[in-house]
Amino acid sequence: MERRRTTINLLTVFLFSIILFASASMQKAYGKEEIIAKMTGFKGHLNIMRNEVAIPPVVNLHLLNNDRINVVEGTAEINFDDGSTVVLFTNTEIIIKQDLKKRDLTGVLKRSYTLRFIKIVSGRLWANVIPMEYIITEFETGAGTIQIKRGTVEIAIGFVTGTVSIGCPRGEATVRVLIAGITHEVDLTAGQLTTIIPGTPPTSPVSYTPGTIVPIDPETEKMMMKLLAQPTAIESPPETLEQEPPPTSASPSSL
Repeated sequence: MERRRTTINLLTVFLFSIILFASASMQKAYGKEEIIAKMTGFKGHLNIMRNEVAIPPVVNLHLLNNDRINVVEGTAEINFDDGSTVVLFTNTEIIIKQDLKKRDLTGVLKRSYTLRFIKIVSGRLWANVIPMEYIITEFETGAGTIQIKRGTVEIAIGFVTGTVSIGCPRGEATVRVLIAGITHEVDLTAGQLTTIIPGTPPTSPVSYTPGTIVPIDPETEKMMMKLLAQPTAIESPPETLEQEPPPTSASPSSL
């Protein structure tokens, strides 16, 4: 009788372990399928890859973690749930990522936040970021990382040299370049531009004319002006967040 009871207990533990493993696998698969953005409009020729499989481009297509969007010719507009928008131009390719992170508050307690990470493989883009309490938006160019605190940015990567130009028509952005373990940082405000030559720190901010970095056609310009005219829900992060040091820039390998 005792042996039978032991066998039943072992069988119960075994079955429970299988259930836990299956549940964890399902949760992991579900996380991979989380919708993080939507392609609300496009024109021209686009290639979209998901897990090395081509996805036909359609209006209001749901975009998932690690989706790769390549605008061969034309434009594409991507919208996030918080109202932030990214517009891609001809010969632009990006990979979108999103992950839940944690940062220290008191050295012991941690607060979760969402890191929205957009890898720019090549090309030019324009972005309008709505500041939210627990969402941080970063762009990675290979030469450096741009964290947008609020407002708009224009980013372009030179096809031949790989030189990166970052302009801030409105709001605030921080550009970081890591060289030999040392982080070089430049803050941009409205109407300023910086340039990164691969392997060198970002240049000091200079004035520039918004719209000169990305080739904006009249139709896209109207859409951008409409977005800029929209009121933002939160113009600046809460005071408690301003007192906290921003998290260090993430790399694709850490996501």
